[in-house]
Amino acid sequence: MTLDSSYQIIREFKRNPSSVTALIKRENSYLVRKTALSGSERIPSYLRLQRQYEWLKAHEPNLQGFVPKVTSSDKGKGYFSYEMEYWDMPNLHELIISGKTREAQTSLDRVLEFLFQNMYSERSSWPQGLLQEYIREKMLKRVESVVAWSPSLQQIASSPTLVVNGKECENFIPLIRRLLENPKLNSFLEPPYTCTIHGDLTAENILAGPDGSFILIDMDTENIIHAPYLDLSKLMQSFHSFYEFRSASSDEPVIRDNTICFDPCSDNQYTELYRSLLRRLPSLMPGKLELETILLFFEASHFTRMLPYRFVENSTTLPVFYAIATELLHEFNQRIQ
Repeated sequence: MTLDSSYQIIREFKRNPSSVTALIKRENSYLVRKTALSGSERIPSYLRLQRQYEWLKAHEPNLQGFVPKVTSSDKGKGYFSYEMEYWDMPNLHELIISGKTREAQTSLDRVLEFLFQNMYSERSSWPQGLLQEYIREKMLKRVESVVAWSPSLQQIASSPTLVVNGKECENFIPLIRRLLENPKLNSFLEPPYTCTIHGDLTAENILAGPDGSFILIDMDTENIIHAPYLDLSKLMQSFHSFYEFRSASSDEPVIRDNTICFDPCSDNQYTELYRSLLRRLPSLMPGKLELETILLFFEASHFTRMLPYRFVENSTTLPVFYAIATELLHEFNQRIQ
């Protein structure tokens, strides 16, 4: 469907070189309009946004009231755009930093209940070989590609070890290669089933109301793996690794040889929600006694998956994201010894 071009932009939520998300007014209605342009080899193309639109169209009938309802779409040469209903609600990150941790906790609890009771309810057996593909494509190849583009990453990735804020870690590439050769890795990390997932379940992508209501936005359909591990580790990325604070920061790290120093970042309210999430893990996936350790691995993968985006959007902090992934993978490896 071709959209009428007559609308008023009220404000922009996000903008980067290849996409923009804005609040618009069309006639008497407020809508959210997302637009993506075709990209170079380093910037995802608009096809990613088109697949997100298709996901919403397919799943909204079954998830009505918990994901936005799409209203229309538009496709042209080198771009794709769609519009959806607007929800005047803060996201979990905004709720937490405004001091409303209790409300955020209530919404998060309800999100987890909804995911396991509704979104994850249709389960299929786990396909063989998928985990190895994920590790090679989303972790090893992502890191190797961005290291080739970035002189600062070449410097800190070339050593066998990386010292992150005073902590010495085995460097990412030699460690992930060694883990790939570990015959026990598959049995330890393979999820028990595959299912529909959100795919990018960070604190910013959960809109929360004061009564505990919520709306899930910005699904990611680009995952090789479709299992709860991906969503739970995205929450870990927020509350354990402070992703929202890292993403907003433009502070340049200090790099010398194989040493990197940067603001370690902390937030007491985030930490409170992280501890609450850890307490809930045993009831979410009973029988997975080492779930916290498993999620560390996938938390690391989320940082490596984002490296090409950081290279384009904010290359100054690219080494920080690499260092966090390295530190998380090192901690995972220490735990499984």
